[in-house]
Amino acid sequence: MLVVAAMLFCLQEEFQSLFLDFETSAQFHYLKKFRRARVEFDSMECARRALDDLHDHLFMGSVIKCYFAQVTAISLLNNVPICVGSNH
Repeated sequence: MLVVAAMLFCLQEEFQSLFLDFETSAQFHYLKKFRRARVEFDSMECARRALDDLHDHLFMGSVIKCYFAQVTAISLLNNVPICVGSNH
């Protein structure tokens, strides 16, 4: 079990290094249930370069698919969530 965890950690570091080459302050959020990772960049320009360079990149036998996700703010109106900033 420990060997597997160490191996996964090494893969995670290697995966992150691909994106950190574009912006050292990039943040990673792993969505294990969906086998996805969300990478947040401070700079839209860095995000665009990462997408252009890493989309369809082969990593450890899998192809990386990159896309932009729209960020929406959630607010409460009378204790009911409402979306702000999207097309709702």
